[in-house]
Amino acid sequence: MTTEVLTNRQRQVLAGVAAGHGHKQIARDLEISRCTVKQHLVFARAAMQARTSVEAAIKATKAGLL
Repeated sequence: MTTEVLTNRQRQVLAGVAAGHGHKQIARDLEISRCTVKQHLVFARAAMQARTSVEAAIKATKAGLL
């Protein structure tokens, strides 16, 4: 798996998930809306073939993408 699987922003959002932050905190940290966080997670989950955001974060971490 290459780093092109996820955009930079998707990696940032997944890193927030991996750190245990909720959507509101991730949005605050990245200065984006919660809706935008949710949208990035939808695409990140699809890219990582994961059912949940936590699963996507775990897969991305194991693949060395975070």
